Parts: sequence; C-alpha cells; structure tokens
Amino acid sequence: MAALALLETGLLVLAAPPPQVTLAGAAVTYLDEGTTALGTPWFGGYEENYSGSADGYPTTMAAGSAFNLTVVIVNIDSHDHTILLATVAAPFHLVTVSPALPSVMDAEDDAALTLRVAAPGSAGSYVLEIALTAGS
Repeated sequence: MAALALLETGLLVLAAPPPQVTLAGAAVTYLDEGTTALGTPWFGGYEENYSGSADGYPTTMAAGSAFNLTVVIVNIDSHDHTILLATVAAPFHLVTVSPALPSVMDAEDDAALTLRVAAPGSAGSYVLEIALTAGS
C-alpha cells in the first residue's frame, strides 16, 4: 500500500545501484614451496600474475558480491605435495575453498583449486592477492 500511495502522489524513489568493484587482476604466491631434485619449484614458480583481456581482466561486479576464481596448480615434481592453506589479502574475504584444504597435489599432475571470494564493500579498482601455503 505504501508503494501505491507513493505512485499516486508522484514520489516514487528508486534505490541507487550498488557501487561497482573492478577486479583488475589476480596474483598467486606460493609460500613454503620447495624445489625438485633439479632445483625447480614444485609448482613451477613462486608467483603467478593474471591480468589483461587474455586472462579475463578487468571485470566488474557489485561491491560486496561473491565470485569464484579457479587456480590450476601444476605439480611438476615426482612426489605428491599438499596445499595446506589459502588466504586472500584485504579488502577481499575468502568465503570457501574447494576441494577442502589440506589438499594433495599428485606428482606430475595438475589440479584445480576453486576459491569463493567476497569482493570489497567499497567501489574501486583492485588486484586480488592470493597466497597458497604448500607442504611436502
């Protein structure tokens, strides 16, 4: 009834759209990553950066909304290794990780780790920083 009364008096007020967040890219850092017998990092490097249109950036979303980001981890070692922990830097918030951690990365194989992340609550352009802690 209140909305109808507003329409009759010509005072319809529309809510402003939520502020937008631009995700300019993502950076993945492997912490405590060891090396193979040949001296190569287990997962091929200590940091990976994703940016530009080839990687799907920039992308926009409503401030505070949640989104999925999948990281493909390639274990180039001849031994299994484990991802023990995943974190994201503020102002982002990690909601869930799938599969649940700790998760074993099979020797000489790759595996996807999907992070559900909440975007910052304030408008702006951001780079998502992800840290994955590895163990033997």
